[in-house]
Amino acid sequence: MKARDYYDQLITSMPFGAERIVLRVLSFRVGLKHAIQKADLIIECAKAGIVFKDERQVRKTIVDLRKRGIPICSSSGESGYYLAANLAEYREFVGREYIKKITDMRETVKAMNDSIRIMFPGEYAQYQADKADAAGQPQLL
Repeated sequence: MKARDYYDQLITSMPFGAERIVLRVLSFRVGLKHAIQKADLIIECAKAGIVFKDERQVRKTIVDLRKRGIPICSSSGESGYYLAANLAEYREFVGREYIKKITDMRETVKAMNDSIRIMFPGEYAQYQADKADAAGQPQLL
């Protein structure tokens, strides 16, 4: 199935509202080379009948669409938002925007946990035991 056809099917299945309008505007922006800047996206949505109070509302709508599985990509700088045209664009976006951040956060939490385990050994051991009990698993020391 072509990317554009997939996006068109999604749009027709959505109720009218901000998400549908944002997706409709973005459906004409498939691929990085067709990206739209946030300010222009807001203008196009207003033309279609959805007026956003501020940029935060647009960002939240995009987050909501992503949580529904819509592969809305973005590029910092001049490019803006676009729908993934292919797997390579999607993978580049996810790697840059999500995987690197998740990996960094995981490393940060591990480093802090290591310090907390040393600083508060009794409390940390109890926390680990409680966590294992809640998951129905044996405690690992």
